[in-house]
Amino acid sequence: MQRDDVRFKTSGVAKLEFMAQEEIVTILPDFRMEQADFISGRYGPFNPPDPAEVPLWLAILLRESGCCRIVTPSWLRKEHLQDVLAKEKDEQGFQSVPFHFLEVAKLLCKWRADVKECTEVERLLRELDNVRDEKIRRGMGALKPGNQGYKMSSLAALEINTAKMPMIHLMDTMRNYAAAPAPAEDVVAGDVNAVRALNNEPDAIPAEDPLVQPAEDGDDLPPADIDAAGLIGLGDVDTPGPTTETPVSTDHSSKKRRRLRR
Repeated sequence: MQRDDVRFKTSGVAKLEFMAQEEIVTILPDFRMEQADFISGRYGPFNPPDPAEVPLWLAILLRESGCCRIVTPSWLRKEHLQDVLAKEKDEQGFQSVPFHFLEVAKLLCKWRADVKECTEVERLLRELDNVRDEKIRRGMGALKPGNQGYKMSSLAALEINTAKMPMIHLMDTMRNYAAAPAPAEDVVAGDVNAVRALNNEPDAIPAEDPLVQPAEDGDDLPPADIDAAGLIGLGDVDTPGPTTETPVSTDHSSKKRRRLRR
């Protein structure tokens, strides 16, 4: 399914299409009729070949009945869309477009005979929509905790409807993140390393090596060195060789003989 089809099937789009049909368009009627009164206003008279301005919903009814042709709006012509697309790519802000330009264009392009170069117009509309959507995504990506918001003006109705729910979710997530207390084990009063860690800076106080234990009071040990085998030993220390025990004689007869001789 194409991206355009997905956007027009999302929540709230049917209401937007209904509201877009109140936009005023120009028709070339094929019938004669005096002014007609409707709830939304009075339209007519209809005298061919004079053009008449009617709401889009009435133009659609007359077009489906074969009683008129719909004049392509100036903003839906190829030359105008090319100019808007070029400015949209070059400038940082959003170009001014009709509030319901995507919905109206979708409805009018059903009658391809009434829209000059309809295939090229549809291609330009898709490209323009993609460029504007990328700007909206970049604006949402620029939001950071603590920001009050991001100003995006001249958005169309369908663009607002598409970005509304992701924007609300993003703002709620950042608000909860900013309000959540920091873990006690990460931030301790007076802990310099914790503060520097929050700023992605190296530790001010290097961590102790767990393999090196501090010497206790009274110990007088020479510095440790590492031999070629990678073992930790004591340098320049003469270690005593193997000790031998002198056997103690338990024979007391010789002592007794010495005493008798004396």
